[in-house]
Amino acid sequence: MSFDWGKFLEVAEKLNQQKSEETFRTAISRAYYSVFCTIRNLKGFKDYKQRDIHSKLIETLKNSHSNSDNFIGTTLDQLRRERNIADYNEDKTVNEMMSQKCIYMAQEIFKFIKK
Repeated sequence: MSFDWGKFLEVAEKLNQQKSEETFRTAISRAYYSVFCTIRNLKGFKDYKQRDIHSKLIETLKNSHSNSDNFIGTTLDQLRRERNIADYNEDKTVNEMMSQKCIYMAQEIFKFIKK
């Protein structure tokens, strides 16, 4: 039985309620990985172990002929940028509004996946 990456979004939602910068940062990261890992597996990249997997998946989606893939790729790219700030930039304040925005973007991506 494989892990359901979508459950990370539930974790993000719970973390967001704790109202601290460290939980907002972690919520953003979990929101990103909930959709990234789900889509990676759905699109056949599960066994692709190269460093460029994030950009490769995003570019594949953005260059697709499918409007839903384009939306997912563009939104995932925005979410990845926010995740990079949350995970690596200690000089930028991360707040509840940013965290909530990332959770919302992940929720929107999941709506497209389930269509």
